[in-house]
Amino acid sequence: MTEAEFERNCERLWGEIEDTVAIFYTAEEIQDCARRDENILNAIQNDSLFWNVQVHALQSALFIALGRIFDISGDAYSIHKLMRDTGQHFTILFSHQALRARKAKLNLRSQDLDNYFVGLWEPDLLAVKTLRKALAPHVKRYSDVYLPLRNRYFAHTLVVDQTVVNNLFANTNRLELEETLLFAREVVALIQEMYLNGREPKLGNLVHEHYREELRRSASNVLGKLGQLHAQRAE
Repeated sequence: MTEAEFERNCERLWGEIEDTVAIFYTAEEIQDCARRDENILNAIQNDSLFWNVQVHALQSALFIALGRIFDISGDAYSIHKLMRDTGQHFTILFSHQALRARKAKLNLRSQDLDNYFVGLWEPDLLAVKTLRKALAPHVKRYSDVYLPLRNRYFAHTLVVDQTVVNNLFANTNRLELEETLLFAREVVALIQEMYLNGREPKLGNLVHEHYREELRRSASNVLGKLGQLHAQRAE
C-alpha cells in the first residue's frame, strides 16, 4: 500500500463518519426542538407529511451510512479495513523514517526537522492493538443491534411484521449510538494524527463538542425560524 492510497482511504472514511455524525445530530435536533419549543412542534405538525418524510430519510441514511462504516466485506473501506491496513503496513507507514520523509516535503530546516523527533513517541504496534480492543465493544453493539435493522428493514424489505420491527427498534439506544459514532470518529482521528505527526494514540483526548454544537445549532436555527414564522401566521 502506498502512502497516497492510505491517505486517500483515511480521508474517505473520515468523511463517511463526519457525514453520519451530521445526519445523527440533525435528526436528534429535530426531535429535541419539537419537544422544547411549542411553535416548532406546531409548525412540524402543520406539515407533518413533509416532516415525516424528512425524518424517515434521515433515519434511512443513518443506517445505510452506519453499514458503510462497519462493513466487514473485504473490498469495503470500512473502519475494519483501516485497522487492518494500519496494522499490516505499520512499519512502512508509521516509522520515524517514513514520517521524517513526509515532514521533509514540508521544506523544514534540517535543524527543525531533527528537533521535531527529539523525545517523539517511538511507534509501537501495541498502540494499534489497544485501539482495536477498545473498538471491539462498539463493533459488537453495531452487529447485535443496528446491523439487523439495517439488513432487515432499511436496506432490504425482509421484515413486514410491525411487532418484529418494533422489537428491533426497542433494542436501539440514542446515547449508545452517539457513543459508538464518536468513538469511531476518534479512532480515525488518532490514526491520522499518528500518521501525520507521530503522536501516540491516546483515547479520550479528542473533543467532539464544537462539531456537535455546530451541527445542532444549524438545525436549531432553521427550525427556530420556521417556528417563528408559523407563530406569526397563526396570530
